[in-house]
Amino acid sequence: MKKFFNYIILSLLIVCFSFSAISCKDDQTSGGTDYPKVDYTTGIDYNGTPFKIVDAGVAKYSILVPTAAPTILSSVVNELTSYITQVSGAKVTVINDSSTVSGNYISIGNTAQFAATGIDVSGIKDDGFIIKTIDGNVYIASRVEQGIMSGVYSFIERFLGVRWLTESVTHVPENDNVLVYPCDILEEPTFARRIWYDNGSAYPNFYNHRRYYEDLDAWYYPGLTTPHNTTDYPDSRRSCGYVNKYDVVNKTTGEFLRKYDANINTETECYLMDIHPEYFTDMEGVDHNGDKKPATPAKGDYDICFTSGIKEDGTLRDGPSAVRYIIEKVKNALKEDATTKKLKYFQIAEMDASGAICKCNTCLSRREAYKGGGVVVMFINCIEHEINSWLYEEQNRTVTFSTFAYHTSVHPPVKQNDDGTYEPLASFCVANDNVQIRVAPIGADYTYSFQDENQIKTFNELFEGWDVCSKEMRVWDYVIDFYARTWYYPNLHYMKENFMYYKEKGVVEVFDECGRSAKEPSFWTNALKSYVVSKLYWNLGWDVSELVNEFIELYYGAAAPAAKEYLNVIEGHYAELRETIGSLDMAVVTPSCNFYNAEKYPLNLMTGLMSIVDNCILELEADSTLTELEKSQAISRIEMMKITPMAMIFKNYDSYYNTLTKKDFAKEFLTLCDRHNISLLGGGQTVADLKAGYGIA
Repeated sequence: MKKFFNYIILSLLIVCFSFSAISCKDDQTSGGTDYPKVDYTTGIDYNGTPFKIVDAGVAKYSILVPTAAPTILSSVVNELTSYITQVSGAKVTVINDSSTVSGNYISIGNTAQFAATGIDVSGIKDDGFIIKTIDGNVYIASRVEQGIMSGVYSFIERFLGVRWLTESVTHVPENDNVLVYPCDILEEPTFARRIWYDNGSAYPNFYNHRRYYEDLDAWYYPGLTTPHNTTDYPDSRRSCGYVNKYDVVNKTTGEFLRKYDANINTETECYLMDIHPEYFTDMEGVDHNGDKKPATPAKGDYDICFTSGIKEDGTLRDGPSAVRYIIEKVKNALKEDATTKKLKYFQIAEMDASGAICKCNTCLSRREAYKGGGVVVMFINCIEHEINSWLYEEQNRTVTFSTFAYHTSVHPPVKQNDDGTYEPLASFCVANDNVQIRVAPIGADYTYSFQDENQIKTFNELFEGWDVCSKEMRVWDYVIDFYARTWYYPNLHYMKENFMYYKEKGVVEVFDECGRSAKEPSFWTNALKSYVVSKLYWNLGWDVSELVNEFIELYYGAAAPAAKEYLNVIEGHYAELRETIGSLDMAVVTPSCNFYNAEKYPLNLMTGLMSIVDNCILELEADSTLTELEKSQAISRIEMMKITPMAMIFKNYDSYYNTLTKKDFAKEFLTLCDRHNISLLGGGQTVADLKAGYGIA
């Protein structure tokens, strides 16, 4: 867009994509909490006289930085100067605050000039920031470095019109005049910590959609450069610190340790279960906590016992035990780290498999008395107390432990009082101050708000219960159905409602999981949702429909009308389903749910969506007004949307068509997946396996 003039104002004139067919709420209230509407103009006085940062391609302002600016700020200042040049062609000068300053400037961080204004930023929450104009100068400041970075990115969005649409696609307008109107902006994030997990990569969201692929843990866990769990093994399925039978690995090579097996006269992999079978239920005939195990226990991946070594009051028993094994392992890691003191966080949790819990009598009786959440809290509390008591004496510091409320441990150890409030079942069921609880409601149906009548009772107990059992509450959120990765999961608007609910319940951190494979590109639904969520992370006053409209207009370009039509059709279909059948029964990570039922997806709906894409591609190919780059990008992005209805048809093909034609359809579908680097379809299915199964080259 040549001569892109005052993008911020013009963006408000875009006809809003209203999702007219959707029966959903996008109001600004939740549980009585008001969220005034915000947009890119909030805090800006457009009736005032603008300042010309760049005039006719010539920079009129310099950028002012502290003399001893940290590296992290130098990086973001470089981006600011780069975007000013990309937008306007102007070269802007960067000076430090000890230099003689002539003319106007944009002050970044705690410069001497900012200090002279007397503005106090010490009370700004989390990594919030201010952008303020005084006497023609612009000041971007925060109490923390991350906040200053967020403020710079906000400035780039608001006044340069740049939009970070995906991790690889940025919209940069062209405008040889850059204006800044008088402003007094204060932004504080909705949640103190905000993590978007896609493509097998987790990264913090500094401001809106600006993503940094630098070390997550250095920001998320300050001072930590190398993540350390109690397990030290590379298996991604257990990389979050689950403690189970595989917990014996050579730390140097990452390989399983070996042991000599006389039965086969060779060495075999050596598991913790081999060394300490008494720590696990699924080892036959071993006494455990004084209990006799079942005669024929089930085999498989079982958690270590979470009561081994724990007294009834939650304190440590004498003698060897599972909990002492972990305590010693953590101690050894901290001893090795005594000089650098980089290790600050440890995560220990139940294994990522529902029902794989220890079933000794002690575990079963305590789960009945204190629920699964209580058993895990007792276990983690005991470890934390022993480690930090020792560590404070040895190194004059403490570390933090993190655990999941997940699968069988999701239920908080609370009882409900007559007035509807909750209280802990016992004092030792309350997480210690240095223990973080991360609630992961994996069985939820995210196609409804947690405030919906079908779910509110369950989730009030979940969140209000954990709130009284932990100092700060964190949430591991789910964005897609992992058994149907390429299908459309209709939770776009309910994500906002759930964020409102989380905020109301005191949640300080949201971790959104929408992908697990580092080899996968971000699917089209993830990219759209990520853009919307990136704004809601910071302010719940954003209008979801307007954000969706902006993303589609800028990302799909000439294909935007078709993308809007497609989204209206599929969202309208789910809205109709809600009206006609009530619950959609679309819980994430639940292969037996009714998400897949062919009855929910009429064939004409699926073929209609495909036709929208096909017709759009034909029109794009015939459009002589587009450059080859504009054409190829629009075609590629709209074509990826075709994968969704094709995946739905493929899943239920036998219900729609003669199975004799399935191979031909599979070839077309899987070839399309290949073209867009989609290798995982969900539920363990891969494109390669399906091609092999159908004999497709």
